Amino acid sequence: MNNHNYPIEDIHSFQAHIMKAKELLYNNKYQDAILEYDKAIQLDPNSFEAYNFRGIAKSFLGKHFEAIDDYDEALKIDPEAYLVYYTRGLSKSELGHTEAAILDFDKAIELRPDFSSSHYSKGLANRTLEQYNEAISNFDDAIDIEENHVDAYYYRGLVKIEIGEFVEAITDFNKAIQINQNYANAYNGRGIAIGELEHSEEAIADFSKAIELNPNFLEAYINRSIVYRQLNDITNALSDLNKAIDLDPNSDAAYYHRGITNNLLGHTKRAKDDFMNSLNLAKINKNKNLIPDIQSELLLLT
Repeated sequence: MNNHNYPIEDIHSFQAHIMKAKELLYNNKYQDAILEYDKAIQLDPNSFEAYNFRGIAKSFLGKHFEAIDDYDEALKIDPEAYLVYYTRGLSKSELGHTEAAILDFDKAIELRPDFSSSHYSKGLANRTLEQYNEAISNFDDAIDIEENHVDAYYYRGLVKIEIGEFVEAITDFNKAIQINQNYANAYNGRGIAIGELEHSEEAIADFSKAIELNPNFLEAYINRSIVYRQLNDITNALSDLNKAIDLDPNSDAAYYHRGITNNLLGHTKRAKDDFMNSLNLAKINKNKNLIPDIQSELLLLT
């Protein structure tokens, strides 16, 4: 706040609102923080800090359109604020505006090339766009800057699975686990890659470790059930899928795989019911990739 243009009482009031807003933001009281930043902006419509942190508070509340408006205002005041480009990119990513998010991450990288989070978030965005080579390059850059960037290793491993580089993916998951031995997602990812190499018992061990670390890990139960089914261990496969559905009754994948498992057991009606539940949920969840597989299974039952 420009002290030369405002009465002293307004300056003190502005500073009091900013300090109160910071405290509320720190304590995760985002809506209350927004109200304090509102009051600060009324006193100083040119406060970079108030717009920026009000945007952050709105982002935490999922109000990404409003957050972007605040980030826009902050950047009008300071066009060189790399962190604002980065946080605006995050909000755009949350809204599914992936190409626009990448432009913001690029600007953040231009202004501050050694900020690993911009490279990492750009990698996530490129993965969403299925631009896998670009994503790997972004994760490489994040790791070059921050050697122990555990999430960059994890997501680089996932991308390598998606392009069929399973051995290389395992190396990334191993590194993530070396950095954080309690990283359940990395065990799950490594289990997927190991399973693709048909090392079933090792894959089950990884999925089991992921579940041990996170007993509510839906994907790990589904993944383990698939390997059990491949080993013709139908009892354990069905048990894992029942647990998955208990955890998330809206999981189209869990119903789909339970349908396959029930069909193998000769429980045709149960299988059909599971496939119908899976189909309805896939439509609700907009899981377009799964729908053709479900329809094929239903056709085989008719």
